[in-house]
Amino acid sequence: MGNLFASDPPPPRSPVYSTRIPTPPPSPPKPPPTEFARPFPHVGFDPTYGADLLRAMFEREREPEFDDTQEWLKYRRILVDWTMEYGDYVGARPSVMHSAISMLDRVLKVTKVPRDQLGATAIACAHMAIKFEEKEEDVPTIPTIREYTQGQFNFTSKVMMQNEWRIFRALKWNLTTYNALHFTMHWFAQGVVYSTDRVIGRPCNERVVVYLRKYVDFLADLCLQDYSFQQFRESVKGAAFLYSGRRAMSIDPIWPDRLTQITTYSEEDLSECANAVWSYYRGQFPNARTANEMISEELEIRSLIFNPVICCFQRTRWSQHIV
Repeated sequence: MGNLFASDPPPPRSPVYSTRIPTPPPSPPKPPPTEFARPFPHVGFDPTYGADLLRAMFEREREPEFDDTQEWLKYRRILVDWTMEYGDYVGARPSVMHSAISMLDRVLKVTKVPRDQLGATAIACAHMAIKFEEKEEDVPTIPTIREYTQGQFNFTSKVMMQNEWRIFRALKWNLTTYNALHFTMHWFAQGVVYSTDRVIGRPCNERVVVYLRKYVDFLADLCLQDYSFQQFRESVKGAAFLYSGRRAMSIDPIWPDRLTQITTYSEEDLSECANAVWSYYRGQFPNARTANEMISEELEIRSLIFNPVICCFQRTRWSQHIV
């Protein structure tokens, strides 16, 4: 006789929730690139996302706060040169250092800083811009800052925190800013040189894009030194730098309809700022020649296309003048 208490094991209970891994829905197809994004767009650029991003940049772009009666402006060019050289020293991107100068302009417009602390404020603005826009591991350390300033301003972590706190209060905790290079970076990603463009009758290639980018960065750095350009919107300045760079390289046409589409600025809209950029550039470099001028003088076009004036431009260190 078998065990009366023995029984078969109960059947396994079915799970309350399904253990089947759901199949993710297929990704929507990417829209084809628009006509003005050819032939040299940045790899992986999404025109739909790019349009939304540009719209947000325009919405958050600051109105110019131009005031050329400020007392500290007589030291501004020295501070700009010194701060930009600091950016080169720590390897910061040019767009980040332009944000630092924008931050410095905003701070000194609403805060009176003693002359002997202008340099410390400039370095603090650069430090905050780098922390805001760069990766954390790329933020320079206090010993690096002390090495660049050669012990000037006696920077310590506490001193830097005090400077940052003053900047936060002056800017009302609003550090977001879009400068001209932010806009040009976006437009270069879409493509700003086209198959229909010509340089002295020759078709363009990707090398032309590289040197156009260098011209635009060079013109942006050059005009950053002159406070009078702060009367223009940053997006207008970015488009004017692009216009002037194409003009310097004798790219024909200078401002095709496709650039009007992606920048939203016509050639007429840019005329005042572009003429100011070109006049300032030729005033600082009177011997610089465009490709057309070099051809008329029977010079090699290669000396312009592959050795632009940016290679000759060197910033001057002014740290010894900031006391």
